[in-house]
Amino acid sequence: MNSILTPKIDQSIAFQVNEITRGIKKKSTDTKSRPTITISREFGCEGIPVAKALVKKLSGEHDKWRLFNRDLINEISNEDDLSDELLKAVTEERRSQITQDLEAMLRVRPSDYQVYKRLGQNVKLIGESGNAVIVGSGGSVLAEKEPGFFHVRLTGSFDFRAKRISDATGITMEEARKTVQSRNTARQEFIQEFSRKSIDDPSLYHMILRNDIFDADQIADLIIAGLKSAKLL
Repeated sequence: MNSILTPKIDQSIAFQVNEITRGIKKKSTDTKSRPTITISREFGCEGIPVAKALVKKLSGEHDKWRLFNRDLINEISNEDDLSDELLKAVTEERRSQITQDLEAMLRVRPSDYQVYKRLGQNVKLIGESGNAVIVGSGGSVLAEKEPGFFHVRLTGSFDFRAKRISDATGITMEEARKTVQSRNTARQEFIQEFSRKSIDDPSLYHMILRNDIFDADQIADLIIAGLKSAKLL
């Protein structure tokens, strides 16, 4: 079921790291904004379809956008050499600031402290590159105060989300309801453990959108309108 709901991005990890590194270096010489969008969603909402629609709508011939999900960021984080390569792309001052910010956030150290710290580091480094859409990974918490980030939360009724899971996986509605409940709780606990914050806190987001009212394409259009209103595009 996981492969259906959170598909991996079809490119090598080394290629993605190279693209991020190039983006960081390009952003340092650009005068225009290169924003990063984070998408947090209640389990069962269309995070990946919305992200793909955004990448398609925002990408141009000379302005490519990229999609990152939690699986991909985890894979990058697990490769020490590649993570080090990303850090080298930013200035020493910026590296120090990222470390200090994460240390402050993780003041109560969870059991997987180093894992969370590496995840947070790479979310912020992707943000340094800009022109990126990050789905999951607690991006709205990890980059809560970072300039250039635009945080979005997708919500929907419980029955809407359960039906979507049932349709996508072929399981019964009863099984889908149990899955939605357990996976949503697991996501909340993940964020709570490393940040002591609630992923449902509306103050973490620039926009909160109802996926049971708007489809993925409509949500992408609303997010783009929000970016323009915030003068990030």
